[in-house]
Amino acid sequence: TNNPTRFAGRLPIVAAVVKEISGREADEASLMTAMGVEAEYLAAAFQAIDDACGDVDTYLETVIGLTPDLRAHIAERLLD
Repeated sequence: TNNPTRFAGRLPIVAAVVKEISGREADEASLMTAMGVEAEYLAAAFQAIDDACGDVDTYLETVIGLTPDLRAHIAERLLD
């Protein structure tokens, strides 16, 4: 996810979306922060999910609305 080549390719796309939605131009550093992933943030997110729902599977189904069948369909489309 934090791959510099991927960032460079996506940066103009993300900048255009931010401009379209907000009418404002975001600086590159802000966009890079928004597109990046930090291990500590992921750990905190998973802990919050566990605290609220018990596990990720329950969170995905009850909060996000992704049934097991829908998750399987998404996985078929996105994973090799």
